[in-house]
Amino acid sequence: MLSSDEFKRCMGSFPTGVAVVTATAADGTPVGVTVSSLTSVSLTPPLILFCLDKHALSRRVFSGSKQFRVHVLAQEQAGMAMRFAKRGVAKFAEPAAPHAGLEPPRLPDAHASMLCDTACEYDAGDHVILVGHVVAVESGDDADPLVYYRGRFGRFSGEAPAPHA
Repeated sequence: MLSSDEFKRCMGSFPTGVAVVTATAADGTPVGVTVSSLTSVSLTPPLILFCLDKHALSRRVFSGSKQFRVHVLAQEQAGMAMRFAKRGVAKFAEPAAPHAGLEPPRLPDAHASMLCDTACEYDAGDHVILVGHVVAVESGDDADPLVYYRGRFGRFSGEAPAPHA
């Protein structure tokens, strides 16, 4: 039988980007989590998904929210990624940009961001999969992305040319 340590070690060999996903609770409290499980699902309509641990303190907020916002992080934002990955800390110690009503908080200086209407949620083992319909995007500059690889943050070098298909 495959152990969870073997599985984690294997999946750690696959580098991913890093994002912070935010939402707002019904009482107006902002929540946010760091994820590396972000992927596009469809171009038409534009859909993305991220995975959230079922034991995350913010799970009920995300599951009950009509919208969430994904913030793709740049290489120099590892501190923000660490802050939103921790439990029981003031994640919004640095003020988020003001938001109207229950719109998800916008974090300053994200490399790129997507505002999503929550489309659906699926049960997936010890996680839930949240699918969002992207309704607005903002793209930042050409900063290098924050990368997660083998349990650590790393750097992306875009110097090698992409192979031709």
